[in-house]
Amino acid sequence: RVTVLEQSFRQSLSEQHSNYSAALAQTASEIHAQLAKDFERVRNDYEVVMREMEALIHRELRVLRQKQASTVAGPAAAISAPVSTAAPLPMPIEWVRFADAFRGPEDEIRERQKRHARRFTGSANEILDIGCGRGEFLEAARGLHLTVRGIDLSEESVALCRNKGLNAEQADLFTYLDAAPDRSLGGAFCCQVVEHLPPERVPVLIRLLGAKLRQGSLVAIETPNPECLAIFATHFYIDPTHTRPVPAALLRFYLEEAGFGSIEVERLAPAAESIPALKELPSGFVEALFGGLDYAIYARKL
Repeated sequence: RVTVLEQSFRQSLSEQHSNYSAALAQTASEIHAQLAKDFERVRNDYEVVMREMEALIHRELRVLRQKQASTVAGPAAAISAPVSTAAPLPMPIEWVRFADAFRGPEDEIRERQKRHARRFTGSANEILDIGCGRGEFLEAARGLHLTVRGIDLSEESVALCRNKGLNAEQADLFTYLDAAPDRSLGGAFCCQVVEHLPPERVPVLIRLLGAKLRQGSLVAIETPNPECLAIFATHFYIDPTHTRPVPAALLRFYLEEAGFGSIEVERLAPAAESIPALKELPSGFVEALFGGLDYAIYARKL
């Protein structure tokens, strides 16, 4: 009888220990999950606060710069040079064939555009591809289930995009953006376009993007890299509609002035890959003067 009582006591004790261990594990799991949620909430709140602080600092610094400029230069400094809005005369060139000859095969460009498209993952509103061309970015974005629309001046390019089932329309980028509602775009992509614009129109484009993008939305701009001397000996002047290259530092300045932050510059397409003779030069020299043929600049609307 004593043996039976002892066995019963041991079994009861074992069950109590198992129940206690299970309850402890469950409680620890719930606490861990709650801590993870709290940490995520705090991190999101921190990012929001930091974006708001960055936007506030940006606005205050801009006001101070404007006050300083007006004090030093006087009222005449506020008068800006007239900006020509006349559209350039169309060149008698088949631009799709031109792109095939000098831009590169569509499959190759589409693979390059995937790196840009992935940065827009999570965008809620429609992304605008400015100067969509043959539609490589539109295809890459569609593959990621992003909502995207393309605009281009070339009727031929737009027809090609539509034949692929892509959402594209013929439009002047300034007219289209000016008519778009403020803070309506979930992102903007502009590839190999700004170097075609008159220099005085580039900051106009950036200011329009600053007005039309929602807070936190991404803008990505890709253009030839003037820091790479090889670009002038190979690619830039092949396109007769190029006006002048836009340095990354200048684009960064325009973006900051238009209310963008979290700016990141990435050099693309190393010149040594297309000009093997550069590999014979010292690496530091190549890196300083013959780096990426193109660069991409990414920024978020504050």
